[in-house]
Amino acid sequence: MAERCKETVWDGSTWRHRKCLHDATRDGYCGQHHPDAVKRRRGKAEARYQKESAVRAAKQKREDFDRRAGARCRELGIQPEDIR
Repeated sequence: MAERCKETVWDGSTWRHRKCLHDATRDGYCGQHHPDAVKRRRGKAEARYQKESAVRAAKQKREDFDRRAGARCRELGIQPEDIR
C-alpha cells in the first residue's frame, strides 16, 4: 500500500480534520500539499490579488476625480456632458 500524504485537511461534511487521502509523492506530501506547491500557489494568488487591487484603486481614483471634476464644473455653470 502506498504511503498517504501527511497533511491534515478539513473534512468537508463535518467540523473535523482528517488525513489527506492522496498518495505521497515527495517528502511525505502529495503534489497538492507539498510545501513548494503551496508556496507557489500562494505566490500566484498574491500576485493576482495585487493586480486586482491596483485595478480597483485606479478605478476608484478615476471615479473620485470624475465626481469632483463634475461638481466643480457645475459650480462654474458648465455641464460636464458639454465638455466631452
